[in-house]
Amino acid sequence: MACHVPHPHVWAPPQHVMPPYEVPYSAIYSPRVVCTHPTVPIDERQLKREKRKHANKQSARRSRLRKQAETEKLIKRYETVKVENITLKSEMKQLMEDSEKLRVKNVALMENLNGSEVAHPERRV
Repeated sequence: MACHVPHPHVWAPPQHVMPPYEVPYSAIYSPRVVCTHPTVPIDERQLKREKRKHANKQSARRSRLRKQAETEKLIKRYETVKVENITLKSEMKQLMEDSEKLRVKNVALMENLNGSEVAHPERRV
């Protein structure tokens, strides 16, 4: 719970409660601080609640940071795999073209070989 600033005459004269001019309110009263006064007993349940809320906020913050880091890691991995995929597709295309050229050449050589066997049967081993 944020620090509640009571009426100036409850704790001290107004000059002690009012912040000096040109000093922001947040510089004097932090929203994470539970204000206590010697005459006001500390509510233990409220203090525990504040600590739990603070711990939950910190846990949520850590969780968000972990999620953000994991997302960034996955994005980097995606970019790496995407480039690798493009490279592999290009390499596969080149290998398919080379394979087709070799297949055509093999067919031509086999036809040439079969043609020479028919023309010269005595060369056969």
